[in-house]
Amino acid sequence: MTAYFNKTRWPEKAPKSEVERKEFIASLHKRKTELFMALIEKKLLPLRPGVAKLVPSSRKSVHF
Repeated sequence: MTAYFNKTRWPEKAPKSEVERKEFIASLHKRKTELFMALIEKKLLPLRPGVAKLVPSSRKSVHF
């Protein structure tokens, strides 16, 4: 996100200092993950083609 904002333009209300911008970006990533996980839990995010076939075979090959 930092690279994107550096290339395009930072939002007007974004922090100005580098330290605050790092915290801002971390908070955006955290929120994005929360939203993404909610979509997954509600089964509103379809799998990409072929992924459903990979899951069972990958579980077999992982040894804990």
